[in-house]
Parts: sequence; structure tokens; C-alpha cells
Amino acid sequence: MDFFSKLYLTFCITGLVIFFIIVTPLSAQTPQGRLEIAEEAYRDHQPERCGQLLDKLIQDEPNFAPAYARRGLLHYEFSRFDAALADYGRAIRIQPAWAEVYYRRGVTYYFMGQNSQALEDFEQTIKYDAAYAPAYVSRGLLREENNQAKWAMKDYQQAIKLSPDFALAYYNRGLLYYQLGKETKALDDLDKAIRLDTQGVDALLARAFIFMEDKQYEQALADCARVLGKNPNQSEAYFYQGEISWAQNKTEEACENWQKALDLFYVDAEMRLKEHCSP
Repeated sequence: MDFFSKLYLTFCITGLVIFFIIVTPLSAQTPQGRLEIAEEAYRDHQPERCGQLLDKLIQDEPNFAPAYARRGLLHYEFSRFDAALADYGRAIRIQPAWAEVYYRRGVTYYFMGQNSQALEDFEQTIKYDAAYAPAYVSRGLLREENNQAKWAMKDYQQAIKLSPDFALAYYNRGLLYYQLGKETKALDDLDKAIRLDTQGVDALLARAFIFMEDKQYEQALADCARVLGKNPNQSEAYFYQGEISWAQNKTEEACENWQKALDLFYVDAEMRLKEHCSP
């Protein structure tokens, strides 16, 4: 089990932060008005049309930083990371103190495995907007990866101070507390994350894992059931149910759950099936 890599979810901040520029109703002929028209195309599930409108806007207004920033985000969402970096870089050259664009570029660097550049951009985000809570969470993750738990904890605490309802900050701090052997604090933070993020499953899975390790099987199974109620294809929940069933000498149930986990590409389940279940 690899909770602590957290790569894909961290930047679950991507879904939590409102990046886009808020605009007031303006003439469609102004750059801001044209940007809003492009965004309307995106909201209407026409990303290609959105991109075309942004291309034309940039062609006509090459010094309009928000157009580059928005196109960079569009590139990022379709995993065109090099193009995203190029557009974010142009936006920053035009508007050097734009904290959110540094943050977005840092996230892009992170997904490209360029952690030093990502860290530099998160630092720049904080330099230009010291109240930008997601940047502290992202910097904290990088510090964890660099075995700087003390500094990562400070970042998570600052994010929570700035944004007391930031579920991801509690989640990451909870995982770090667990790694540091502070289980009570870990569970407290995971409880808060679960209350704040009613749609997510990651904190539920983390809590289920802790309950399972403590042999509090009923609580662990209850969390797994909640996860599967939200997402019936969550392979990790089936794997945990298999582990618990095996610990309770319920071999048939264990094998059924491990098989479901494997069918959903949870690779650790294959070893369990080979070890404990008949072909």
C-alpha cells in the first residue's frame, strides 16, 4: 500500500483551486470579453473551440497574459505539459508577479518529474501571495519527498491556518502524523478531511487502512463500504476487504474481494490470490 506517494491526489488541488480569471461582463470585442467567450465554450464542453478562440485572441493580443494562462491550463488538462509550460512562461514574462500562474507551472513541473523547478515555482507563488494555501501543501509534499518532515509539517499547518476548511491539507498532515507514529493526531486530521470533503474517498481509505492495521475491522469495513458507495470501482477498498476477511478466517470472501481488486488492476491482489486462493 502506497498512501504516502500521493502523487495523483495532491494535485487534487488542481480541482480545488479556482485558477481562472474572474471577469466582469465586458464587450465581446475587448480581450477580457473574448476570454470569457472562450471560457463559455469550455463550459459548453467544447475544449477545441475554446483553444481556437484562445489562439486567435493571443494572435490579436500577444501581450494579454490571461489568455496565455488560460491556454496553459487547457494544455495541462490534456497532458500537453510542454505546451503548458511555454504558455505559463509567457504569462509570467508579461505579468511577473502572478502567483497563481507560478503555482500552475509548479504543478506541471511536478507531474513531469522536475521537482526542483516545481519547488522553485511554489516558492515564487508564496513570495507573491503569502496567503495562497495550496502552495504550502504542494511545497510540503515536496519536502516530505526530500525527507524534511519537520518543514513539511510547518507547511501543512500554515495551509490550515490560512484555509481552515482545506480538506487536502488535513489529509496530508494526517498521513504525515501517521508516518511519525502519532496515530491519534492522524485520525483526528483524517476525520476532519472526511467531514470537509464529502465526495472524496482518499481520507476514508487512509482511515480504513489505519483501522485495519489496528485490527478495528468493523470500523475499517464501514469506511470501505462508504468508499465503494461513492466509487464502486475503487480497487483499494476491495483489497482491504480481502485483507480483513482473510484475518477473520473468511477465505472465500477474501478471495472474492481480492479478485475484484485484481479485476480493477490492483496488482498486489494477484500475489494474495496466488498465495491463498485455489486456481
